[in-house]
Amino acid sequence: MHRDEYREFLSYLSVERIRRSGVAPRTAPGPDHRSMDDLIQDMAPGYADHKRHERQDAAFDAAYIQSVARVLSRATDIAEDIGMLDVVEEYDGLIIEGMTFEDLPAEDIRALRLLGETSARGALLAAFLQVKRRGTLDVMRQEPTISPLVSSLRGIETRLRNAGDALRPPVVPTVGVRHPSRRWFKGLGKIAQGAALTLADVCMAGGLLTLPVSPETQGWGAIVSSITGIGTVLEGAGELRAE
Repeated sequence: MHRDEYREFLSYLSVERIRRSGVAPRTAPGPDHRSMDDLIQDMAPGYADHKRHERQDAAFDAAYIQSVARVLSRATDIAEDIGMLDVVEEYDGLIIEGMTFEDLPAEDIRALRLLGETSARGALLAAFLQVKRRGTLDVMRQEPTISPLVSSLRGIETRLRNAGDALRPPVVPTVGVRHPSRRWFKGLGKIAQGAALTLADVCMAGGLLTLPVSPETQGWGAIVSSITGIGTVLEGAGELRAE
């Protein structure tokens, strides 16, 4: 597929499948919802400390894990509402085949910086290349009546919430609270990174961010970046399973 054809294809997906979905996201900004920036920054202390291999106490770890679960949940809600997950699931192979790093919007760099990533461009490039190398998201169907991508993302969210609950200090202090392994936190870092990217881009695609971006960036850039974010989440979840 030539470059012009690829962009025409992504523009079609953006306009016909996402912007005209007619769905008002259930997570639209309002008095009961914190901003995208606030949600991402909630993850920043834990992300930075575990990236430096610093061990915190169980309460700190629990708060970090739960903050990642919240961002992933919000991103999945919006992506599902606006039709982004349907587009990603149906066309991921074609999108990944033609996408280039230049397609990614500058909003991705800002999201990773909010997360506390010191080398945001390098981290984004690494995530992009991992998804390009795999070629497809390769999500296994878990429930026949539910989209495998939605099912997988909700499953990851549930696992994070359960892990965070397990680490919360009990009412009566006890000894021997087991911390997740280092490999677990490595996978969690990728999930945090991918959730931040996905939230930024589905908000942009759904018109929930008022940014001075071109229609192309808001359209096909958000699609390409959502593929990168979701792929990074799934890769991190694979590392959790391998601990």
